[in-house]
Amino acid sequence: YQRRVHGTLSECLFFFAMSSVTYQTRLKQAGRGESSFEKMVRRSIFGIGMIVTFGAVIYMGHGAVCILVFVLQALIFRELVEVRFKAGMAKELPLFRTLQWCWFGVAIFFSYGRQLVASLAPEIRRYHPWISFSLYSVAFVATTLYFSKGHLKYQMGRLCWTAVILSLTVLQFSLVMDNIYRGLVWFLLPCSLVIFNDISAYFCGISMGRRLIRRPFLKLSPNKTWEGFIGAFVMTACFAFWWPRWLSTVPFLTCPHPGPPCQPHSVFLPTQYTLPTWIGGEITLIPLQLHSLAMGIFASLVAPFGGFFASAIKRAYQIKDFDTLIPGHGGVMDRMDCQFIMGLMTAVHVRTFVRPAAAASVAAVLKQLSLLSPEERLEVLTQLQAML
Repeated sequence: YQRRVHGTLSECLFFFAMSSVTYQTRLKQAGRGESSFEKMVRRSIFGIGMIVTFGAVIYMGHGAVCILVFVLQALIFRELVEVRFKAGMAKELPLFRTLQWCWFGVAIFFSYGRQLVASLAPEIRRYHPWISFSLYSVAFVATTLYFSKGHLKYQMGRLCWTAVILSLTVLQFSLVMDNIYRGLVWFLLPCSLVIFNDISAYFCGISMGRRLIRRPFLKLSPNKTWEGFIGAFVMTACFAFWWPRWLSTVPFLTCPHPGPPCQPHSVFLPTQYTLPTWIGGEITLIPLQLHSLAMGIFASLVAPFGGFFASAIKRAYQIKDFDTLIPGHGGVMDRMDCQFIMGLMTAVHVRTFVRPAAAASVAAVLKQLSLLSPEERLEVLTQLQAML
């Protein structure tokens, strides 16, 4: 059933994409461009399509979400690599882009290889650091041997750019994987806050932009307005406070991997809070609401600067969008630019205020036990029996 749903959604998105291409071709043949209303409609249609697809992947569980994150990493890496691509240099250095993908593979294996090896070949998981280091050494030597005397400056620039891309796409997204396995709510909640903030800023901007405050918001993004920024902040804060009331009631989202049944964490249970003396009384809230409110404020005030950073990259290399993969939206990077720092903030926030690393839990212990060999598990059982 899940495969059928996902397949149907994919077919619908493909149909919309082909329809958009045909529509753009007809406009060019007619000698006119899209009006603002037509752009908004097309952007809204594909925005809804992406949200529905995102919901379908969440419905498929932890594994499907992890695959989605990996696919997004690869697509964003490809788009950012293409930013500094020069056709002339590519002919003279045909293997340099291949080396960039080799570095991506090494970084991915170092970040996720331990879990992959533990699930496929537990007996060699202890060698994961050595295998990672060996792959790094091979990539390092191959890159050094491929340096060309007449193109050193270009190659060094591309190599430094590759390091920046890896820090964005692999380093930060590896923490997103931790969020997923702690419970899908820690992936869905921050993503939905950024999406809601982006939608709110867009509609507040086109409806009230430059009517109350005429001063430009930011030179890097001339289309952004103060009305859109402030309106999105207010709307996102309200959404962040009420949205978790439903999320906290769904065990499928709140339980860590491999999912329900599980004992609900206290952050998802109603709690009474005493109000300040000048107000008096008590109020019952779900702690997740307060955490979500802090994340919503971050999504409104800080996460948008990921988009401004992406705008700076596009202006530096004089491109409108990173790609044309998503009609009306550009490339994957154009949609994910604010999600990088939001995912990082969520991981840090959860580790600090919700599930501190020093605090052991049954789920954490079971996860560590799953990485042990059968002999080691038997030894743990023996030690537990002696303790009890």
